[in-house]
Amino acid sequence: MEVFLEINMEKELRKDYKKFKSIMLDLDEEHSDYLSNDINCWNLFIFAIVYENSNLIACIRKLRKAGINHKVINDYFYHYIKLKYKMEEGIWSWSEIEEFGIELEDIKKTSTKMAFF
Repeated sequence: MEVFLEINMEKELRKDYKKFKSIMLDLDEEHSDYLSNDINCWNLFIFAIVYENSNLIACIRKLRKAGINHKVINDYFYHYIKLKYKMEEGIWSWSEIEEFGIELEDIKKTSTKMAFF
């Protein structure tokens, strides 16, 4: 059921996403290969919404007005907000460091402790 609600939410944002993608491709031809991948561009679109509080508030209001459950909206954006915080503070787990290929200079603190037996 929740996946269905997320699909409705993504359908509601699709028009804005297409506009965002078009603007980004016009502004930055250098990264057109990256932006032509829908998953990459969608993540950049959602991250752009989360980056500015006013954008996030406007987006949440739009989705609520469209009848999307606030719990689904909050759960969806929570992961992006958490990633934004981790990027700003430089706090990464060892698993994330390895999975995302994060450079050592971008790591200020690790969020997990490693123990050797």
